[in-house]
Amino acid sequence: MPDIVFGPFCLDDSATRLLRDGTEVKLRPQALEALRVLLHHQGRTIRFEQMIAEGWHGTVVSRHTVDVTIGEVKRSLGEHGRWIKSKPKVGYRLDVPGGDELIRKGWHFWNRRTRAGFERAIDFFRHRHRGVAFRASSA
Repeated sequence: MPDIVFGPFCLDDSATRLLRDGTEVKLRPQALEALRVLLHHQGRTIRFEQMIAEGWHGTVVSRHTVDVTIGEVKRSLGEHGRWIKSKPKVGYRLDVPGGDELIRKGWHFWNRRTRAGFERAIDFFRHRHRGVAFRASSA
């Protein structure tokens, strides 16, 4: 099965490990499975019931368990954890920004004309130039 590449991350489709720029990110197997579900439905809201059915393979767990697990995933993604949006009492959605959005954000920071703005702009342009385009795709 193909790996899932999104931004600087790569998740093998069997959901056994997550890499960020080639370095393994430590996550519990259940958190990796929840991330896999979000990636397979990228851009769509996953209801709690669907997340439990696919991520926990039907094992009965509480919404709190799902919330805690998704929180762990968000923390493991670092600054990219904001890609996971919570819809209270509904579920979660993963929105990986496209390359055009990165370019717009890069120019926004560039136009601040500060050292910090310049450094942030370079980061955005560098990520876009990597060719990953920050969206889920098969490798």
